[in-house]
Amino acid sequence: MITTLLTWLLKRSPRAFIFTSGHPRCIDGEIPGLGLYLHIPFCRSLCRFCPYFKERFDPAAVEPFVAALKQEIRAAGELAHHSSVSSVYYGGGTPYLLGKHLQEIQDQIERSFAVEGPCGIELHPEDIDFDTSSKLRDAGFTMVSIGAQSFQANCLRVLGRTQGDVSSRIAMMKDAAMSVIDVDLIFGLPGQTAEDIQQDFRVAVASGATQISTYPFIDFTYANNPQRPLGRRRKKNLLKAVLEVSADLGFHRTSVWTFARKDSRRYSSVTRDNYIGFGPSAASLLPSGFSMNVFSVGEYIHAVEEGRSPTALEVDFTERERALFWLFWSIYNLHVSKADYFTLFGKPLDEMFGWELRLAAGMGLVKRRNDAYVVTARGAYLFHLVEQGYTDQYIDKVWGFARSTPWPEKLVIR
Repeated sequence: MITTLLTWLLKRSPRAFIFTSGHPRCIDGEIPGLGLYLHIPFCRSLCRFCPYFKERFDPAAVEPFVAALKQEIRAAGELAHHSSVSSVYYGGGTPYLLGKHLQEIQDQIERSFAVEGPCGIELHPEDIDFDTSSKLRDAGFTMVSIGAQSFQANCLRVLGRTQGDVSSRIAMMKDAAMSVIDVDLIFGLPGQTAEDIQQDFRVAVASGATQISTYPFIDFTYANNPQRPLGRRRKKNLLKAVLEVSADLGFHRTSVWTFARKDSRRYSSVTRDNYIGFGPSAASLLPSGFSMNVFSVGEYIHAVEEGRSPTALEVDFTERERALFWLFWSIYNLHVSKADYFTLFGKPLDEMFGWELRLAAGMGLVKRRNDAYVVTARGAYLFHLVEQGYTDQYIDKVWGFARSTPWPEKLVIR
């Protein structure tokens, strides 16, 4: 309820978000600040804690899936007039399961867009061996994100994982001189202590991580979690422990949940002004609105093969809603740039959100600094709570609905 009221207040309207189907993504000409995200939904086994769309790996599905993915990329590139791209990220699922096909997908991206930024890929620890780094470099990847989740046996048991020599696998990426090595950790697990999460952080750093992403354990309604997350107070203590150990080890906070070495590039897949998503369930954020592809590998392949758009749901934003979406992710990144806002929207930030930002400054949630607003520690914690509320109110409902109904007619979210 609080999330709904806050959204209405910031939107200055009780208008619901209405997702409709049957409309392809609106791509028409070059798109500024564009990133690409590719969702590869295949996994060897399905982790019960993971909320993202995935299907058990079937080698027979790879060839038709890759063909459809390349066709979707090619079509979008033509509509976007081969726009410049600032970043390319592969997520999942387990993208590395595509093996040699990663190179041909990368080749299709290079033919369809002017790639000017880095390429990153998510890795399951089991993906990593002595040949992984050379294969990734040959395909053009310079950044990796490794889903360790924890190095503690008690925490891994909660997640349904067994303890392996993950730290040595991370070290292999360090030896391969990847420019960014992100390690994902989860906090808020039942039975997890401050000492557990701090030790996880230390092990990740000692193994070679240049960035550590610490995500709260969230129990999605459609997930198969036998246990529930810790309560708010205990989660707050764990987040405090992360802040302490990150400072001790020389890492600075780059977003609400990420910490990085001060001289390293960030790994961040969809915190972009605009991005196009490819593959089943992939989302796209464009100047006119937000859309998601169908949550089914078979339906995705079938739609693309027939020359239809794989977009299953789309919501058109008002000008204020689009700006609010940008503001949400800028706050997540702890830095709200007036110059970036003006470049994207053609008007001053304070013209759209003046009183809201003045109120936030008065409450000690942000500080004015030159041509930007910087989120304080207090503001970051409040946003941590808001983001979890947003996940429950919007993401959980939309993703759960899309999983159960591949081609819905309409979805109304208030």
